[in-house]
Amino acid sequence: MSKKKVAPPSRSPSPANPFALLARASHLFDKGQAAQAAPLCRQVLRLQPQNAGAWQLLGITQIVDDQPADAILSLQKALELDGRNTRTLCLIATACAQTGRAQEALAFFDQALAIDPSQADIWYDRGNVLQAQQENEAALASYDRALAIVPRHANAWLNRGHLLLALHQHREAITSIERAVDIAPRDPRAWQSLGKALFEAQRFVDALACHEKVVHLDHKHVEGWLSFAEVLLRLGRPDLALERLDVAARLSPDSSRGLILRANALHRQRKQNEELETLQKAHAFEPDNAVVTGSLMTCMLQTASWDDLQPILDRVLASSRAGAYGSQAFAMLAHPDAVATDILQA
Repeated sequence: MSKKKVAPPSRSPSPANPFALLARASHLFDKGQAAQAAPLCRQVLRLQPQNAGAWQLLGITQIVDDQPADAILSLQKALELDGRNTRTLCLIATACAQTGRAQEALAFFDQALAIDPSQADIWYDRGNVLQAQQENEAALASYDRALAIVPRHANAWLNRGHLLLALHQHREAITSIERAVDIAPRDPRAWQSLGKALFEAQRFVDALACHEKVVHLDHKHVEGWLSFAEVLLRLGRPDLALERLDVAARLSPDSSRGLILRANALHRQRKQNEELETLQKAHAFEPDNAVVTGSLMTCMLQTASWDDLQPILDRVLASSRAGAYGSQAFAMLAHPDAVATDILQA
């Protein structure tokens, strides 16, 4: 007589493991799946409300998902459970900066630095907030502290250079950005920034080489192609500029900067009808752009009738009165509503 097989007793499902859930959430976040990581963090917190790591990771996902107000609440929970965690303090600072609360952000960075002043990234992030607030000397000092700790901090050299360029200290800016290029020679951002600094210093041939490097490293770098074209225009080669602008237009057809540069190149080639068509397209995309409107006005005065000018005259007059572009001040005289003050200003 054969023995009847007895099925093993069924096991009840094991309760969720908070450690495994949080590890899974971290793995998803590292793969760029913040939206999938957040629900797992919440599941951990239902099981372990005092889990500081879960609160912190939830706050990070909310920062990435552009929910800074929610992130601050989550990260403050994490901070209540682990008050000396410098990463949590810096994340709260980041979220505060996203919501425009710069002074609170700086206070949290300062708390983190009081705990551990040897973290270069904190000094760097603090410098970025200060720079955004135009506290230039303090920002420069913060970048310098970061670089004293990590001399090869490419982003600190880069943003330091941006700050110096904004202060019109071209030589110092170029030196700083060159250090970033030396450290990260395959970063198109660094080459783009160096090209911009050299352009502002009127070193056009050197700038041209930088922007050529940008598009070599990243063929889809729209600003690189536009800057490449802009330098070629300054070097008197509108034909070559238009070739680069064609590439940029395929990547970003609605770029107002690209259209303005194209109009400039066409103007230099005396192709007035094409220039007018390009400026009209730019004006349709950005009707409030004073540079576009002024350039369109100038072109239309040369190629169009008075009836064609009428639709944009109101905007030109308003922009001229606001000082948006002094070179088009003649528009004040053309407008039927121009008054004596406008005429004197023109």
